[in-house]
Amino acid sequence: MDSEYLNARPAYYAHRASLNARHRYNFALLVTLVSAAFLAAYLYFGIFELTFDETARGSRSLPLLWLMLSGIIGRLMGSYPHSAGTLANARREAAWMSSIMIGAAWLGYIDAYISDISGYCVLLIPMSVLSSSGRLQSILLFGLPCVVTLALVTMNVPASIDKILFMFNIAVISGGAIYISRNLEATRKTDFMAHLSVREKGQQLNTLNLQLAHRQNQLAFTNSRLEEQAAELEEANQTLNKRALELEQLNRRLEEQAMTDPLTGIANRRRVFNRLSLELARHKRHGTSCAVAIIDLDHFGRFNKQYGVLAGDAVLKEFAGMVSSHVRALDTVARYGGEEFIVVMPESDSVGANNLIERIRCQTETAQLTSRKLTVTFSAGVTEISETDDSIEEALERADQALRLAKELGRNQVQRA
Repeated sequence: MDSEYLNARPAYYAHRASLNARHRYNFALLVTLVSAAFLAAYLYFGIFELTFDETARGSRSLPLLWLMLSGIIGRLMGSYPHSAGTLANARREAAWMSSIMIGAAWLGYIDAYISDISGYCVLLIPMSVLSSSGRLQSILLFGLPCVVTLALVTMNVPASIDKILFMFNIAVISGGAIYISRNLEATRKTDFMAHLSVREKGQQLNTLNLQLAHRQNQLAFTNSRLEEQAAELEEANQTLNKRALELEQLNRRLEEQAMTDPLTGIANRRRVFNRLSLELARHKRHGTSCAVAIIDLDHFGRFNKQYGVLAGDAVLKEFAGMVSSHVRALDTVARYGGEEFIVVMPESDSVGANNLIERIRCQTETAQLTSRKLTVTFSAGVTEISETDDSIEEALERADQALRLAKELGRNQVQRA
């Protein structure tokens, strides 16, 4: 037997006990009724006789009475196995079937005198079909009646061809009963295992369905939580985008502040150097012109000492605004440091730039700055980016040299390099 059957063997034995009890209960009724009918007929015809003389006319009375009593006992045993246990039930069923087989052997021996095997067959064949038992029990149950019958016939029935044929038929029928019993037992066992497997698979399927329903509930709950989290994430993304926009605006302001002189509000040194680097690259690539002017307010140190630093700051602011108002939108005015300013004039040569700075100088020397109507002058050096310049410092150096020349020549003038 395989391991699967070994595991299911207790359940199969319980099933077999129930099956044997139902078959025994029903077959016992049939045996009781048939035996009672024959006995009634014997009584009616006056041939009923309690004798062991197998040649007497009523010789079948005793075996029929035995079978009727066995049938009654079978009915009294009930249609369900007792609760005493599988082994006890098997023994009870085997004892009852043995009583039927005794009756079959008894009838077979008596019928041997007339070579009639019908009584033997009527009991043996149904029992082989209805009973369910193990291999050894089947062999003993259907083999012993054959052996007993053949032994009695051999010892008591006179030798003849009919005797030989009768004994051969008894042996064949007994062998067939054993085969039928074993084959049906194997079939019942297979059917039971299949039924058990289907039931187990059904239970597993129900368990899986319950697990699936539980997982579906979990999935629905998870989906609900995901939707809530998605909504929260969307809200967080909107907040993040808002914060990113604010940060971008703040960065722009910071960048603007980083590129703007805090006092005058014009470009600072960093921005003007970036602009000069850009214009130098454009000049190298496209040959465009660009002029640069450095402006320095004359004697501004003494101005601060005379009027104060706050007055000097106010003058610087108004001066930066005045210069910015005279240049083009594409020009850049930046505070270079202290009282120095730089003007970057793209697409302009040094001559045009010199004229522009000169106009600004003339207006500055007559302008009254701040509420205190203060006046200042400046000196300036003008140059333009050259093809030989490898860096913006070279152009700034030329403009600074021109500025120093203007100061040496008496200040309040513009010189071109």
